[in-house]
Amino acid sequence: MQVHELAGFLKNEKEQLSKAAEFISMFYQQIYSSICNFRENLFTSAFPSNQDWKFEIKRTSDSISFPDINLQSIQGKLQNNSNLLFAIVNNIHAIENNYLPRIDELSLQDMELVQKFNKSIVEFLNQIFIKENTIVLTKQRLEIAKSIKTGIINNMQNNILNFWNRLQDILQDEYIIKLRPALKTLIGSQKEYMADPFNYDRLIKHKVAELGVHYDHELLLGMIADLSKENEKFYDEIKIKYEKPQETNKPRVSYRLKEIAMRYLGQGQNISSLENFVYLVYDVFQPLSFFQRLINTLRKLFTGKTVNFPKKDIIFTYTLERGPIDKKKSSIEQLIKEIKTLKEFLSRFKKTYEFYKYTKVSHLAKQNEFENIIDNSVSSLESIYIQCQGLKNWLSAKENGKYLKKISFKDQEDFNNILLSINYNNIINKQALREYQHK
Repeated sequence: MQVHELAGFLKNEKEQLSKAAEFISMFYQQIYSSICNFRENLFTSAFPSNQDWKFEIKRTSDSISFPDINLQSIQGKLQNNSNLLFAIVNNIHAIENNYLPRIDELSLQDMELVQKFNKSIVEFLNQIFIKENTIVLTKQRLEIAKSIKTGIINNMQNNILNFWNRLQDILQDEYIIKLRPALKTLIGSQKEYMADPFNYDRLIKHKVAELGVHYDHELLLGMIADLSKENEKFYDEIKIKYEKPQETNKPRVSYRLKEIAMRYLGQGQNISSLENFVYLVYDVFQPLSFFQRLINTLRKLFTGKTVNFPKKDIIFTYTLERGPIDKKKSSIEQLIKEIKTLKEFLSRFKKTYEFYKYTKVSHLAKQNEFENIIDNSVSSLESIYIQCQGLKNWLSAKENGKYLKKISFKDQEDFNNILLSINYNNIINKQALREYQHK
């Protein structure tokens, strides 16, 4: 591979990675919310009593900074915690305002600041979870706090650090291919450099300044050690580094596992259509009165908006199609809640999967995500299908005939077809999952 080809390859890798920036912003926002939760609800005694503390947050911050946390008194420790918290939330704003939007322009010095900031988040957690802060928490609050801490650390390790580490690799390799030709001409080999390192360092500093890049002594020493390699072989090794899985000793994700997970993910449109039909039933059983319709007509005429009048939940009963004869009870609002929960879960998984594609995370992390979506989708989708099937049977009862007539035949037919499609996919996935587990 020639140097210009590698430069184009690295540029493309950076462009792909930049597509994950919005996900990184979302992950930082989750950490932001968790840390604020520590301050407001869980570790209130670990911070100064200031109800207006959020007004001190700099939402327009565009640079990463680090606070002085050397105060030793009891009050000083509280102020240390507060200073560190403000630094983290302000730095998150700086990341969102000035670092993620300009990934193409970031330097290795920028990366040093970002990585130092990421470490400070873990330092903050360790400082907050000291015994004198946790001992005052109830058992339940301590479990909540530990769970949030675990979530933050997992978020850092599985998502945020993976993104920045990969970007740092790209920036380092861009630095290397920019300086390598000049170093090879200037020095020739590591043996020649070791004969007079002081003089060569002076020449290298001059050349680096001439090329307009930062002088990184440690990185340059690594480059000098590789000068004896043939250029094409050296550039090929850099490219292969991006193409290989990061955990070569781990098994690849089973194709069958991925197939099952993606089939559940593909149910998103069906889930949305079910939600629309259930809302339609909700409206049909609670038609607006004459006066409510009049109010909405006038509101729409003068303001372009209508009033959402309160509705009552609709309870329906049904009998399971399989297993023992057993009457079950559910409600429209409960069904809508379950559908929304599954929709949000599938949406989050889709974003995570796209993020993994952009950042090329390890196969083990992908496998964990695939297992996660399967675990959550199997029971949720089965429950929604059973309740929707029960709703369909309940609607067809004689006493509900007048309401069913208000739902078009096409909507009813679409609803039936969606249930058939979901049931078909459930059966296929259960069989595939059994085969996968018995391998």
